[in-house]
Amino acid sequence: MKSLLLLLSFLALFGTGFAQETDLPLASFEKPVADYFTNGTLFSGENIRVSNVFPNPVSTQAAIDYTLTDPQAEASIVIHNLLGNKVAETPLEKGSTNVRIPTDMLDNGIYFYSLYVNGKRVATKKMLVKK
Repeated sequence: MKSLLLLLSFLALFGTGFAQETDLPLASFEKPVADYFTNGTLFSGENIRVSNVFPNPVSTQAAIDYTLTDPQAEASIVIHNLLGNKVAETPLEKGSTNVRIPTDMLDNGIYFYSLYVNGKRVATKKMLVKK
């Protein structure tokens, strides 16, 4: 009983820590939120479209389809481990093609692959390597 009274006193003084109602406006969207995401696409911009890695989980090699139409754009896929260390980088050639990334140099685990365009990261997704 004493513990319960102590807990109630604590909550009365400091609150529960859960989100409280506010008067902040909610985000509004012109169309349903699901329409903002394209199934199977990591990033789609005016001059570049990159698909998600396939298959995921990856056992021997990861495949990524892409289209890069801007001749001035420099794009690459960079893979990082959970510690944030870069473990692989693959530049993307101009045009419409795909890139295959061998995973034989990667241990089993979770990795993150990021799309960089002109030196800026524009999208990051998770990739699971399971051999």
